[in-house]
Amino acid sequence: MDINPIKRQFSFNHSIDVKTKKLRKTSDEENLSITCFEHLSNDLFYEIFDYLDAYDIYKAFSKLNIRFYNLLTFSSLPLKINLSKQSESILEHCCRNVIIPNKHRILSLHLNGDSLINKFFTYCNIDSSFNRLQSIILSGLSDYKLLMILFYLKSLPRLFSLTIEVDEGYYDSINDIYQLIFHLPCLKYNKISLLDLDESNIFIPISINENFSTIEHLVLNHHCNIDELTSILTHTPHLRYLTCRHPVEIDEIARKEILLTLPNLTYICFVRCALKFDILEKFMRKISSQLQVWHLNTYEDAAYLDANRWKRLIKIHIPHLRKFYFNHHMSIDDGDIVPNCESINQFTSIFWIERQWFFELKDELHQFVYSIYPYRKRWYDNDEYEQFDINLDVNTHQQKSTYIDISRQQETTNSFIQSIPCIQLIITDNVFAVWYPSYTD
Repeated sequence: MDINPIKRQFSFNHSIDVKTKKLRKTSDEENLSITCFEHLSNDLFYEIFDYLDAYDIYKAFSKLNIRFYNLLTFSSLPLKINLSKQSESILEHCCRNVIIPNKHRILSLHLNGDSLINKFFTYCNIDSSFNRLQSIILSGLSDYKLLMILFYLKSLPRLFSLTIEVDEGYYDSINDIYQLIFHLPCLKYNKISLLDLDESNIFIPISINENFSTIEHLVLNHHCNIDELTSILTHTPHLRYLTCRHPVEIDEIARKEILLTLPNLTYICFVRCALKFDILEKFMRKISSQLQVWHLNTYEDAAYLDANRWKRLIKIHIPHLRKFYFNHHMSIDDGDIVPNCESINQFTSIFWIERQWFFELKDELHQFVYSIYPYRKRWYDNDEYEQFDINLDVNTHQQKSTYIDISRQQETTNSFIQSIPCIQLIITDNVFAVWYPSYTD
């Protein structure tokens, strides 16, 4: 018989404490093993490095230990270079120690600032040895410097994307710039921004046996009259996506009619179109047979509110159009608070409803904005929100696909609220007269 139960109890408790400490230690070691930075896999580091600039990676990891040195020095990890004006102090070190030794691994190159770009090309020449370089962004350089750079870029075997922003200049070399861009052998995406370019004289003749550009996505972020746009597009028969910031009228008699062949063009965006409808319609008839998506912002010309004219153009010349995003801005004269109600009625015909393209009218400060856009699901399309209240002293009206948002409103009648499907009305300032849309076709 044990005459010392207290001692036995102590021994038992001590044994439990030892086991608990061992388990805790083991658990801590296991937690340490999965949270220790150096225990992460190389693949995970590759994913992390994909979000970082190459110079920052080398600065932070290359001298950390032998593993990271080997990882950065002897791997095929693709590198991204992003240098801004703030990088000038380290530019030479970056070129000599990161870019030049690893030029076969550079995937993208972003240079920002005319001074930095000039210095970069004194330390580093871009040539065919940059055999993985796929994307280049050059921001804030002169047109003269751009010409010199483009001459060397044609040696790159995998340059797919080129974004250019010319900060200032007389743009005397704009035709040469476009010709050099069109001769880049593998280019798929090109965006060119010419700041402060109000007038230009872009005309790029087609030479005999010319190899046409491989560009499929083109963004023209500058003023461009319809003849200049046509001249550019004659060199891009593979084009799929076109964005033009500001197509404008031409001040002189148009040049000889040019035939355009763009069989793959499915997307067009005119950000701020200053063309008359007559000119735009003529242009679209030439290029838009396969068009599926069209973004268009226009101004003042009342012809753009002729829904029947749109109907003919789309049915005959743009039969594959699926999504149409249209905004037309009309200035409001003093005392004129009534929108073009006849035009509104035309946009409620079966033609528009079948395509699920909806009309919207906004009364903004000093202008009406007439809009067409594809159907998009809204909160009131759900059954539980089918009945809604616009918080006016009127009867609530059930209308599943009508939306009325009224701010700074004055008295609005019940007849105005009882609008038809596929019209959205947003009143932000003035009071509207009441109109009664009708179905026509």
